[in-house]
Amino acid sequence: MKIFPDGLIAVVKRDCRTCRMIQPVITELAGCQSPFTVFSQDDPDLFSGVTKVIDDTELAYSYQLNIEVVPTLLRVE
Repeated sequence: MKIFPDGLIAVVKRDCRTCRMIQPVITELAGCQSPFTVFSQDDPDLFSGVTKVIDDTELAYSYQLNIEVVPTLLRVE
C-alpha cells in the first residue's frame, strides 16, 4: 500500500484539456505554504514550476486513490 503525504494532492495528466487549463492554479498552489503534491498520470514534466511532482504513469497511486476523472484535488490528513 502506498502512503500519501498530508496536504493537498492534485492528480493530473497532459492529455487532459482541463488539466492544462488549470496549470496557473496548480503553480499557485505549489507556491503556498501548505504541503502540495502533484501526481502526473502521463507527463511528470507537465508543471515545470512545481517541485513536488510524482510520476504516476503506471497509475498505481491513482488506483489506490480511486481516481476516475482528472483533474482531481484531494486533501489528505
